[in-house]
Amino acid sequence: MSWDVDGIDIFGIDPAVYSSMSHLLQAASILGTLSAVGVVATGIMFYNTMVKNKIYMKILLAMSICDLFGSFPRIVGYANILAENDDVCEFQAWTWYLFNRASWFYTFWMSVTLLTHVTYGRIFVTFLWINVWTWVLNLLLFFLPLW
Repeated sequence: MSWDVDGIDIFGIDPAVYSSMSHLLQAASILGTLSAVGVVATGIMFYNTMVKNKIYMKILLAMSICDLFGSFPRIVGYANILAENDDVCEFQAWTWYLFNRASWFYTFWMSVTLLTHVTYGRIFVTFLWINVWTWVLNLLLFFLPLW
């Protein structure tokens, strides 16, 4: 795989250093993908005992699925940093924004659910509503710049 880093030095970054950073990003993406696969596989294998009827575990599983879909496409690296019409780069950007933001929303909902559970002794939102709010807000933020 070749790296097109001709335009990078306008940012003050040496192309050789940027190429090394790209490989570091690939390594981090591989570790993130393997970690997410481990959590998702554990959740699927032990669904009845670990996940079923447990809202925190469902949120954790949804967060790991989003992390998996957000980190896996970055493993291939960035073939051409400056190509705006490159399909691989568009797909990577799409998954980066959509799934990583969804993972952040699930992290937020885990915090809110824990806060209400500890403070008031009950959980005010169901997992269905967590999913609805997460994906409606996520898609709204995703498509809002296109309007």
